[in-house]
Amino acid sequence: MFSGEEKYGRYLDLYANHSQYNNLKGLPRHVSYIQYLDILASVSDGGSVHTELSQTVKLSKDYEA
Repeated sequence: MFSGEEKYGRYLDLYANHSQYNNLKGLPRHVSYIQYLDILASVSDGGSVHTELSQTVKLSKDYEA
């Protein structure tokens, strides 16, 4: 269920995803919310997501969640 804060589904709030990303063990550095959105936006330009993460981090249960 979307709230008025997300304009009832028109916008997506990724704050919870950003917090989970920054709490990953083995993350080389924490990124701001705006930097996180830039990382995700690079996918639409043909880039790949989370290239800075090691393979062990990508295989962890926390990353999967």
